[in-house]
Amino acid sequence: MFYTGVDTVGHQSLGLAWSLDLADWHRLDSPIFDCAKIQNWAWCDGENGWYDLRDPFVMADPNHAGRWLMYYATRMRDGHWFKTSPSESLWFDYNCVPGLAVSDGDFTQWTDAGPLWRWSYQPMRWWTHQGRFESPHVFEHDSTWYVTFSTDSNQELELTTSCVPSDTGSAWTNWCRVSNYDCSCMYGFYASEYLKASTGAGVGREYFASVAGDRIRVWDLVWHPDGHFILATPQDFLPPIAVGDVDVATGLTTAVVTWSAPGDEWNNVTTAEYDLRWSSSPITEENFWNAAGIATGAPNSYGTWECAQEAYFEPCSLYYFALRSRDSTGNWSALSNVASARMRCSGSMAVECLEGLMAQGWGESGWSQENSLLGQAGTDLLAGDTYRLSSALECADKRARLRLQQVGAAAWDLDAVSLGVVDHGAGGRAFASGDQVLVGTTGPVARVVDQSGTDVTNLLTAGADGLALRAGWSLDVSLGDKASSAALLVEIGGASAAADAATAGITVETPDALGQWQKVATLVPRQRPEMVAVESIRDGRARLTSTAEYVVRRLARLDVTEQVAPVMAGLAEATHSRLGSVIDAVRTADGRETVLGPSESIEASFGLPPQSANTVRDFFLTVRGKRAATGVQAAAHLVRDPETPLPTSFALHPGQPNPLAHTTRIRFDLPRATTVRLEILDAQGRRVRTLMNGWVEAGARSVEWDRRGSTGVPLGPGIYLCRLEADSFRAETKLVVIP
Repeated sequence: MFYTGVDTVGHQSLGLAWSLDLADWHRLDSPIFDCAKIQNWAWCDGENGWYDLRDPFVMADPNHAGRWLMYYATRMRDGHWFKTSPSESLWFDYNCVPGLAVSDGDFTQWTDAGPLWRWSYQPMRWWTHQGRFESPHVFEHDSTWYVTFSTDSNQELELTTSCVPSDTGSAWTNWCRVSNYDCSCMYGFYASEYLKASTGAGVGREYFASVAGDRIRVWDLVWHPDGHFILATPQDFLPPIAVGDVDVATGLTTAVVTWSAPGDEWNNVTTAEYDLRWSSSPITEENFWNAAGIATGAPNSYGTWECAQEAYFEPCSLYYFALRSRDSTGNWSALSNVASARMRCSGSMAVECLEGLMAQGWGESGWSQENSLLGQAGTDLLAGDTYRLSSALECADKRARLRLQQVGAAAWDLDAVSLGVVDHGAGGRAFASGDQVLVGTTGPVARVVDQSGTDVTNLLTAGADGLALRAGWSLDVSLGDKASSAALLVEIGGASAAADAATAGITVETPDALGQWQKVATLVPRQRPEMVAVESIRDGRARLTSTAEYVVRRLARLDVTEQVAPVMAGLAEATHSRLGSVIDAVRTADGRETVLGPSESIEASFGLPPQSANTVRDFFLTVRGKRAATGVQAAAHLVRDPETPLPTSFALHPGQPNPLAHTTRIRFDLPRATTVRLEILDAQGRRVRTLMNGWVEAGARSVEWDRRGSTGVPLGPGIYLCRLEADSFRAETKLVVIP
């Protein structure tokens, strides 16, 4: 394998690695070809070292047995005029050219054969910007040799021909751009490859493959009698990417399976079909089609949270789940990861397809689905949300485990996560009320009247179906006699239907001393029904008014015996699924925020205080945070400058500051909404951090990088590359990290 290598200061050279099994590779310690061998004609300086020497292509010399040819991209001083349009030209001091080296078969030894051509020998072509030359590929067709290469800032594909592949200078003729059937130019070719089928029904058929971002396209290659070719409609030989995040939650007899929509292989379009299956024995590639199926809906767009559920499983039994997806041309993906889970042995905890910031608790049967959090939070201010866990936690080693998981496309900025415990007598029940906990005994309310004056009390008692409210509808509630110390209990269900979190929910009012209704609380429904307490109900009277369509399932009174503040459990661990440990960021409410993006989770453990004798213990989870300004998975806020007009072209700008000791802000321009991948690479080209991977709206955007890698540990001093891929656009910029 021949490759482009980079030294510690960013200069490129060509390297060699070898393998016996294509899995384990060994690298030659020193370059096989560097600037020292071409210094008499090439231009290798200390500036822009990324284009010293790159993109090797090696082939056997068809005219000299035992000799090998290596083509590569470099630069030379060859000042000349370039046409920047059909009527305008500019002078450039240097340009990028193809170089040629030869070897007698010892791939560690190469001899310089000079530039394959000089741009000053070629006719001026206005579409070629500064003679840029990248990713050469050489092939033969009907005794003519073709060199295809990428050029200009849009990675446009060009070609030239010669009768002998090792000829230099003016032997290369027939310059042209490669186009497709509708005569549009082909852009975004970061690398290309000619392919010819040698076996099967399609033997002799010719194809052309290209790399665009992290996708591969394969085209039919159609020849013209004059020796030129065009690229036909892409041939879809590639299946969708295998899903890697299948997860399952279980109840007594029901299982809920979730995953992220994979999209098709090369362009992230929606796949055509899912095939989700389950079995009581491990699922493999071989037995997948024999497993039982689970019905799914039509696939959604790339990256969307998907969910399916199936009932009628056996309690206490272990099951396995996996899926494949199919694209529109019938290509099936490889098998997904295989998720397994045991059904619960007892209890009535239901599982269903829910979406949002979900709380999960670890119990005897594994992770249990709790409820959604921060439904009232907006994108501007941090909000707090306290929730009483409904299932029992397994407290091994005096620790409790909880997990926060973002299910769906939204993202959150989390500031603090805490767990409070309340020990109380067995005869009472505990309910959250703001940052306090009310303990007491429950009973029915005296009377409930709707906005039309109809008595609906019997619809809101235990075991009844509840009452659906429309926006603006209200309920007048009387708690009954001796209600001075009573609180109102309200059970509502259904996620918020209001678009604005600030106006969502059901408002609760009580009369003041003058008989005027005053708001004392706003209740925002969670994904699952929950009973919450509202105190300060004056004279036992309350009015509930709905701002959207909600279901009030039950109303009750709580005769309060005590009002307590939870005892806080000590946060022992907090591990982010992508960032690693985030305990310092979420331990206290200090404004340091951690982003939780789609399908990401934070698993936390808490050290518990001793439980009082003869008491019942309830757990109260409190989360403080806000909705992120975008649903894109990112390492920091994605910011748009509202004063900046919409960009007209894609661009990646240098980091500011650069060099950096702590953080830098990376700016980029998007003329249209598209899928964006922004990542940090080390000097060897290895990805060390993905800052962004998802859909971003158009605009001038920026992301802050804190010089940390994917494990959350700060990276050492050195040179790093920031790479942006957006649609067919690809660009890189250097970042220098200093001590």
